Amino acid sequence: MRGDEGGEGGKQAARGAAVRVMGAYGVRLFVKASGAEINADSPLMHRREARVAAVLPEGLPVSRVRHVHDEGPDGWIVLAFDDVIGRQPALPWVAAELEQVVAALVHL
Repeated sequence: MRGDEGGEGGKQAARGAAVRVMGAYGVRLFVKASGAEINADSPLMHRREARVAAVLPEGLPVSRVRHVHDEGPDGWIVLAFDDVIGRQPALPWVAAELEQVVAALVHL
């Protein structure tokens, strides 16, 4: 998805790149990046996400941050997470998927 596209349902939290990559040794990552020239709020959102993800306790069923590259307030920020197989819940919500999401949130 390009940074100026809306994503599923036409909604998007942060503008920038969001891609799944595979390295030479089969390591799969989900990488997202944004710069202030695209949207001044997006790098701030990515920095907050990196801070929160870095302090989550072990054992939670969440994707782990593997790398953060931050060029500072006027530059780009790049986050690399473990890639996980999955998809967004259907919109409008399907009852069974909503139950799964609520159960996951209760677990957190």
